[in-house]
Amino acid sequence: AEEEIKVVKRRFELDLAGARQRAEKDSEEARRAAFEARDAHAREGEARIVAAVAAKENAESIARSLKAELVDARSASAETEMALAAARAREAAAEPVAEMPSPTTALNR
Repeated sequence: AEEEIKVVKRRFELDLAGARQRAEKDSEEARRAAFEARDAHAREGEARIVAAVAAKENAESIARSLKAELVDARSASAETEMALAAARAREAAAEPVAEMPSPTTALNR
C-alpha cells in the first residue's frame, strides 16, 4: 500500500509539474501576444501621427499658395482699377467742356 501511495504521489507530482510548465508556457505566450499587440498599436499610433503631421504641412502649404494667389489677384484688381480710373480721366479730359450759363442767364430764362 505504501508503494502504491508513492506511485500516486509521484504521478501527482509529475502531473503538477506538467501543469505548471503548460501554465508558464501559456502565460509566456499571452504576455508575448500582449506585447506584440501593444507594439502594433504603438506603430499604428505613430503612423497616424506621421500622417497627421504630413496633412498639416500640406494644408499649410496650400494655405500659403492661396494667400500668394490672393495677393496677386488683389494686386491685379488694383492695377485694373487704376487703369480704369486713368482711362476715365483721359476720356473726361478729351471731352469738350460745355459752357455753363451764368447764374443770371439761367434766372432770366
